[in-house]
Amino acid sequence: MKKNGFTLIELLIAIVIIVILLGAGVPSFSEYYQKLKMTRLAGDIQSFMSMARSESVLRNKKIYLHLIGLDTTGVKNNWCLLLSVNNAATDCDDDPIYLVRGSDYKNITVKQELSSNVLEFGGINGRPSLSSIGTNGYGDIVSFHQKTEKALMAKVHIFGRSKVCGVGGEWYGSVICL
Repeated sequence: MKKNGFTLIELLIAIVIIVILLGAGVPSFSEYYQKLKMTRLAGDIQSFMSMARSESVLRNKKIYLHLIGLDTTGVKNNWCLLLSVNNAATDCDDDPIYLVRGSDYKNITVKQELSSNVLEFGGINGRPSLSSIGTNGYGDIVSFHQKTEKALMAKVHIFGRSKVCGVGGEWYGSVICL
């Protein structure tokens, strides 16, 4: 007698195999998604700092980068980077030219490295007014991480160039910070 179709046991075994294969793929997808968020934030912050310099030159006036809701210990979700002509902005909605919100980057810890909450970009040349500058001419703005051993640092040069680099390694496609 010929059998057509599958028995219940054959069907259950096939389902168990599929579940095991899917279960093995979920952690790698989760890791990929986390890497994608870090890479996106790095690109957004670098674009943000380039925009600050460009806007100050274009408008021929001082532009201010505000670090709102950040501190030196690290904050998740409830922060923003605000670009404004207002040097006293205290809220993420204070006349923004450009804005990066922490709520778009859940579970990424962002830490303020700049000594003050405001960085001024000069109007004529777009150069930032940095109070502390490393030997290579760069000043640290913010660092961010999901796993503390794989942090990225956003830096700006005294001439206004910006970069994002890996602290202690080449993380998420970035070069190591020197």
